[in-house]
Amino acid sequence: MTDYRLPDLPSDEELGITEEDLKEFAESEADGPGQETPPTEPPPSEEDTGEEIHPTRWRGPLTLVVMVALAWVGSIRTGIPRPLTGDAPDTTFSAERAQASVAEIVRGPRPPGSPEHARVRALLLEALRELGLDPEVQTATAVFEARDFARAATVRNIVARIPGTTSTGAVLLTAHYDGVPLSPATGDDASGVATILETLRAVIAGEPLRNDVIVLFSDGEELGLLGAEAFVRDHPWLEDIEVVLGFEMRGSSGPSILFETADENGVVVRALRRGLPDAFGTSLGDEFLRYLPHASDFTVFQRAGKQGLNFAAIDNAAVYHTPRDLPSELASNTLQAHGMHALGALRTLGNADLSDVRAPDVVYFSLPAVGLVTYPVRWVLPTTGLLLLVAAGTTFLALRRGVRPSAVIVALGVSVVVLSLAYGAGVLLLDQTSGAHPEAGQLPGALYYGEGWYVLALAAVVLFLVGTALGLVGRRISVAELTLGGLGMPLAGTVVASFLVPLAAPPLQWAVLATLLSIAAAAVLGSRAQGWPGWLLGLILAAPVFILFTPLVELLWLAGTLRMAGLLGAFMACGFLLVIPFAHHVRIPNGWWMPLLALIGAAASLGMARLGNEVSPVTPTSSTLAYQYDRGSQTGVWITDSTTLAGPDTLAATWLASRVAGSFTEVRDLSSTGYRPATAVVTAGPPASAPPLTWRVLQDTTEGAVRRVRVGLRSDVGAERIYVERTGGAAGTRMVGINGH
Repeated sequence: MTDYRLPDLPSDEELGITEEDLKEFAESEADGPGQETPPTEPPPSEEDTGEEIHPTRWRGPLTLVVMVALAWVGSIRTGIPRPLTGDAPDTTFSAERAQASVAEIVRGPRPPGSPEHARVRALLLEALRELGLDPEVQTATAVFEARDFARAATVRNIVARIPGTTSTGAVLLTAHYDGVPLSPATGDDASGVATILETLRAVIAGEPLRNDVIVLFSDGEELGLLGAEAFVRDHPWLEDIEVVLGFEMRGSSGPSILFETADENGVVVRALRRGLPDAFGTSLGDEFLRYLPHASDFTVFQRAGKQGLNFAAIDNAAVYHTPRDLPSELASNTLQAHGMHALGALRTLGNADLSDVRAPDVVYFSLPAVGLVTYPVRWVLPTTGLLLLVAAGTTFLALRRGVRPSAVIVALGVSVVVLSLAYGAGVLLLDQTSGAHPEAGQLPGALYYGEGWYVLALAAVVLFLVGTALGLVGRRISVAELTLGGLGMPLAGTVVASFLVPLAAPPLQWAVLATLLSIAAAAVLGSRAQGWPGWLLGLILAAPVFILFTPLVELLWLAGTLRMAGLLGAFMACGFLLVIPFAHHVRIPNGWWMPLLALIGAAASLGMARLGNEVSPVTPTSSTLAYQYDRGSQTGVWITDSTTLAGPDTLAATWLASRVAGSFTEVRDLSSTGYRPATAVVTAGPPASAPPLTWRVLQDTTEGAVRRVRVGLRSDVGAERIYVERTGGAAGTRMVGINGH
């Protein structure tokens, strides 16, 4: 039988419990009997808060490295093809073979009428004959006319033709063989001429083309597109031409860019994409050339109603139209890229049906590893509509997920401040550096030597501004709130661009769409957007922004030079604002290491720019020296541009003194003589020994209130150019024609 009796328990005295202990126990029971002390809660996990207890300290530096790598991938300079050597197959384009042609062409300046101009003409005629062609010279008078003056010249175009097997129209290859005075004109445009010669050689070595090929080495392009004008006006082959392929250069390196087409470009651009998927181009040029004072030989054919593709390289523009435009400056990979476009486009269009070469316009731009992307321009506005719907949906989702409208408004205000400061930084950079560069204003294609260092400095300053903004507000405003507010200005700009410049809008549209997806992802991830899942997703969606924005920044700089520094700064800031979901990770391990590093990078870039500013054979200072003789007063003067004379001790003044015995102190208005610029600094010069220009009145008749005068002019020094200006007389006086044109 089980005994359930409890054993004897020890007494209070035996346990050591005093009267005081019993009293305290009674008080505690009165306060709340049965309550237990809550256990200590463990710290919240990373999954609960989105904050890492021990964040990876190298995530911030890794983020910056990845941003730089993405910009490098998107750069227009990273996809240029490797140049082929002289032993490449005969049917391919070889940059080395083309460089040999450049070296034969470029031995000195070749303005129209000069001995070098005549030598190069004979050289090209012989080169075409060696290819089995039968070239001819079209000699004509061409006139460039403005409101109160006219410039006329005798031009000598070189033309040749390759018959097709069953031609549906002709493809014209054109580049100009003349150059500006004092420049060897390697890039502009011996590179284009050599590209065409090597392309013809490769085509002739392969299977015959279906369509005729016409070659035009035009003359007088630098005088006002005179050779192309004469061809369009007089040559019977014009009617056979369906597509024009033009090759130009404003510089000596960088990618060959398809930058211009004619209206209704759908057929030719799509044909180029099919035949040459890796072609590089942007319809940004098509859009903005409508508003800029740009013209090339291609412009003349556009006005004549011809369809076509115009290619050019624009990097290293500091050599453009200067004595430094030498063969040594011409990049072989740029020449290879030019040839890739020339040969690919010619073979594709040379075998296409050219009976109808017009279709509605398409936008086009290039992507790394993808190539040329094209689609109809009519899709641009619907895409903008879709973009606005996605923006509305993303905003709604973000608000449902806890995004605060007040925080978004604050972020929008911060983005406006960042954009304004970035624009101001560009303007300040331009203002503070111009005095340190004697070449400023003297380089036709660039503002300074070494502009790239200044562009890097500006990018670093903009990165500092964005990083500082993130450091100041990033702890109080979520990633989704920051991005949604920062998107406001870029989204508005994209919508405006879609209406005003639709051919330029698509890269902006897709970059903004990627950012909208980033906002949606940040809202869905919530606090986890701060961790590695947010980092990886931010990287995936930031990549399109970098790849699309980097070429736009580069092209804006190269086309507009550093004079566009303010706009460049604002554009860079837009790009950084669009990648906040990824870029905000640079705040790890703290919010200030990246802005500090950016300032150091800006200072280093500025230092490199100044180190490269020393006068040297690579970065020479510039001066001008011209002679003018007034036959009426029988006096001659030496002329220099007043901007080259900053003081008596400048290198320009020293160089002038070594060439001319005289002091350049008199400022004179030369507008009545046709000299440009109208105001210049002069000193007395010796009278000219050249025989005088002879002229006589051939006809002077009056019919009613109209008087018509015909004058005959003759130059006994062999001049092939004439400049005529109406400087006075009765209102209504006008020039009717020169040599019947």
